Amino acid sequence: MNFYSLSPSIIAILWPFSVLFSHPSWLTSLELLSGAILCKGDRTVTGILPASGSSQNRGFSKYHRILNSLHWSPKRGSEILLKMLLKMVGKERPVILIDVTLVRHVF
Repeated sequence: MNFYSLSPSIIAILWPFSVLFSHPSWLTSLELLSGAILCKGDRTVTGILPASGSSQNRGFSKYHRILNSLHWSPKRGSEILLKMLLKMVGKERPVILIDVTLVRHVF
């Protein structure tokens, strides 16, 4: 599975998040996302790889590095998501609920 196997409508929704990654990392993250959509059971990197068709690829550690050690900003990703949600609900009085359970771990 690769970047081209995702539908254009899904790519359009995900595209704003591409600024968080380098081009190669972005393609790898799309591969992980498509595997997460197709995966049955736990959505761990090890569980996602077979669903994405990448379990036999050499260098599978690159998939773990996307989430663990590469420099990307979850805070910036949250800002992008919030802007997208506000755009969807329009200028009427939106109600936004925030779960701060993971905030101290992420930011």
